[in-house]
Amino acid sequence: MWGNREKSFSHFLDISRGSLFEIETQLLIANGLGCIKNKPLFKEVLGQFEEDSKMLNAFMKMFKN
Repeated sequence: MWGNREKSFSHFLDISRGSLFEIETQLLIANGLGCIKNKPLFKEVLGQFEEDSKMLNAFMKMFKN
């Protein structure tokens, strides 16, 4: 049975994932507007977003089972 602490942590993880997607979206918009000049760094950061997203999703899946 899930206690309040576990439910709060699960909610925190959901918010974290939403924040990660929000930041990624803002980065993509900035790139689309031509605000980002350092393309190698942009690609590196996008790769880090993908890696972080996979880790967070795996952690959330583990936590919910």
